[in-house]
Amino acid sequence: PAVKAIEEAPLDLATARAAAGLFEELGFTLTETQKAALGRDKFVLIPIADLPSIDPMEREPYVPETPEEAKFFPKPTGGLAVYEDEMLAIYSRIGGGGDLKPWRNHFVTTDSILHAWHRFFESALEEIETKDLYSRLDTFLTRWLSGLRVLRETASPELAPHYEQLEAQIAVALVLLGDDGEEPRKEITSGWNDDGSPKVVTLTSLQDRIASVLGALPERWRKPAQTEVQLILGKEGFSPSPLFASYDPEKAQDFTQFTPRSHYSKNQALRAYFRSMMYLGRNGWPLKAPDEKGQASGLTHSLLLGDSLGRPAPDGIAPVEDWRAIMEITSFFVGGSDDVDYPELRRWLGGNTDLAAWTVGQSIDPGVLSSLGEKLGGLRKPGILSQVRRRTKPGEIGEEVRDESLQFRVFGQRFTYDAWVLTELTPPLMENLPGTPTALYVAAALGDPRARELALAWLDQKGVKDKAPFESKLDHLATTIREVPDAGWFASMATKKLHLIGTLAGEKGDGFPAFMRSPRWGAKHVEGMLGAYTQLKHDTLLYAKQSYAEMGEGGDTDKIDEDTVPYGFVQPEVRFWAELERLARYTYEGFKKHKLLPNTVEEWGHLGRFQKDVAMLRLLANKTAAGEKWNLEDRLWLLEFNPSYMAEPVDPMTVQGPDDGKAAIVADIQTNVREGKVLYEALGRPYLLLALVGDGGLNRLVAGTAYDYYEFTQPLQERLTDEAWRKKIYVINPESPAKPEWTVTPIR
Repeated sequence: PAVKAIEEAPLDLATARAAAGLFEELGFTLTETQKAALGRDKFVLIPIADLPSIDPMEREPYVPETPEEAKFFPKPTGGLAVYEDEMLAIYSRIGGGGDLKPWRNHFVTTDSILHAWHRFFESALEEIETKDLYSRLDTFLTRWLSGLRVLRETASPELAPHYEQLEAQIAVALVLLGDDGEEPRKEITSGWNDDGSPKVVTLTSLQDRIASVLGALPERWRKPAQTEVQLILGKEGFSPSPLFASYDPEKAQDFTQFTPRSHYSKNQALRAYFRSMMYLGRNGWPLKAPDEKGQASGLTHSLLLGDSLGRPAPDGIAPVEDWRAIMEITSFFVGGSDDVDYPELRRWLGGNTDLAAWTVGQSIDPGVLSSLGEKLGGLRKPGILSQVRRRTKPGEIGEEVRDESLQFRVFGQRFTYDAWVLTELTPPLMENLPGTPTALYVAAALGDPRARELALAWLDQKGVKDKAPFESKLDHLATTIREVPDAGWFASMATKKLHLIGTLAGEKGDGFPAFMRSPRWGAKHVEGMLGAYTQLKHDTLLYAKQSYAEMGEGGDTDKIDEDTVPYGFVQPEVRFWAELERLARYTYEGFKKHKLLPNTVEEWGHLGRFQKDVAMLRLLANKTAAGEKWNLEDRLWLLEFNPSYMAEPVDPMTVQGPDDGKAAIVADIQTNVREGKVLYEALGRPYLLLALVGDGGLNRLVAGTAYDYYEFTQPLQERLTDEAWRKKIYVINPESPAKPEWTVTPIR
């Protein structure tokens, strides 16, 4: 719609329609400091923890009365439970139908809706990984390993040593799917029995897999494989990989990355799936031309693996069929690999050899390897540098490091524009910039001018005097992202969400309400972008490649007194709502196409309902932007709207636990090896956001929720998990690191 300069009634808390009723119902009053902030900025942020009448967190530590109760009601992380989603609970309290009261003015913020989407995305991914992808991965690796074993047993003396190493490498991935015996745990089911009951899946223990799988390896590789597993389970520090260091002694593996985090720490199947996929995503086979001795073991092994994936295993099925099924689902969620994968490797090989006449013996033929080595430039270089590597040539520049990072990976971690931005703006590609960046770079590259100002101020604090190279590179990155075609953004749900976050970028001019034009909102809106970004990185942590540097109907409105009808507010970000509607439709169609969680695409399932709700929210935002007053049906619909259903489990048989309503999460997004630091993005408990708005000629107070965003570094050691972060927050006397200086502090 055409966006007009918004016309608002005079804004004043003292005369705001039914504001006193809101405070009376919610059981609190504003302090003088909060009133002053609201008068100045037309909005105020209040920590939800300061408002016990609307805070869903229980105020007393949970103490089970019996062992049976403890079994079914586990102890909450930190000691204090939150069953109802604390970001969305306000919409149940203020709206959700019921009596018509003029103070019940919903404020549907972009923060709250992005949070609702995060809750569904994470819940759906968790359900699919636990009940589908885990078993698929187990089948794939079992089948592939059996095929590699046959190839090793029938190989020529020259090829057999190569197959022995490959067999050991893939065996470790299969072992890592074992049950670690740790807490927390849950009953894992997949599919249904003939009597209609869920089919229980019992995971083989890690120790049993070590004995049976690694015990079947050639003797010389048993100990290295066992050591590899021990290092992965230890989750500590940097060390050469016993199975992969032979390719490049200068590369060390960061074993802290194997700390199960995000939702992967919730049960034994998710922890096992995380370790195995992380192993297959981070380890690769270097695609390099032969050295002076004519050897190219990384290239040789890539060719042998590619060949083995396409060969029928002893059961007659080629492992690549399982691989495709896993990649199809995970790519729909998080996008394609940033490294050379099976299809690309085979296409490249077919373009440079006679694939029909290809034999495995050619994988070690010096002439063939030399010829193929000259053609490696035809392969796609990685956009993100994600491995620890020392420079080996004096004066080596960043692009040469990128050339040296060309690898074949089984389930390569996925390319994301944000990690690409962080890679491009840190050493070795930008030596004059700090090794640990800030997520402000991402918001700036998405086109937000305020984020750009804040990033430049941040560089000032870091002592960067010449910022011209940074600004030039940032301009290039922003232009590249701006020119990404529509199909590029629809590469996956995660990629499209990053694009959705980018729609919030930009100055807030006369087409926005007064509170969104206030100076403090500029920083608040960047905080909102990065809050949603934090959730995106948290949800896709396993797959995304990390940067390294060194309701009801309206009824009969004719019989309703308009003075009793609430007049809520939808944040008028027109592009945001349009693109969210497209994301919801894309996800809905993708779930149907891939036959994922069929209950979610039913009319009243998560996606079926969300599609319709977003369409209506977009209509209301468009009306506000166009200066059009809402009718009674619009106002009544928003009163009924409650996004809490997006936080409900996708499996209707799942019972909400004491941690399921918690909004606080943490995600590591970048590793600075040189300084031994990890950059974290985190969210705390949400804010209540009160704003004065006057569209439709009505001065009123509206209430919604907003993110509480953090960015900080910690020493490079075992990675911080949600559980560790929440133990600091969901306690009687919470603690958290200082917020970034540029963020908007809450008012007390």
